[in-house]
Amino acid sequence: MSSTCCLPGAHSWWTHRHAMPSRAEPEQKLGASEDSMDKFSQPGLIDKLELLSDTELDVLDFGVIKMDLGGRVIAYNRYESDATGLSCERVLARNFFAQVGPCTDNALIAGRFRDAVELDIELDYVFALRMQHTPVRLRLLKAARAACMYLLVRR
Repeated sequence: MSSTCCLPGAHSWWTHRHAMPSRAEPEQKLGASEDSMDKFSQPGLIDKLELLSDTELDVLDFGVIKMDLGGRVIAYNRYESDATGLSCERVLARNFFAQVGPCTDNALIAGRFRDAVELDIELDYVFALRMQHTPVRLRLLKAARAACMYLLVRR
């Protein structure tokens, strides 16, 4: 397992600010030399993420929460762990929406994952952890052919 972890848990409140559709970007390889925005927003990212090992997920400069189709966390990268202060052990194998980030269990986030067969959308969101609001950009990824889905977090 990697050192991947998760978003703020039971002591957090998450609220959304507003949703914005993702913008198209030219096809690029996922690599350490690209800037965070390019990697985060590039088309076809779910296919690239599927090829990365946990160690390779750990070097990305945005949060990666990989879940099975039921919402159980199966990978959580170092960036997200460092940003939230939650260890991987605390997050892995837990249902993300019910046990790790329960305030994402809403129509805007969990509902979209549940209802869509395919999903690739970016939206602005505000996390509140320990009474401190943190604006983030989220990307929700799910492919019909995949056995997992991703919640990406850019701070």
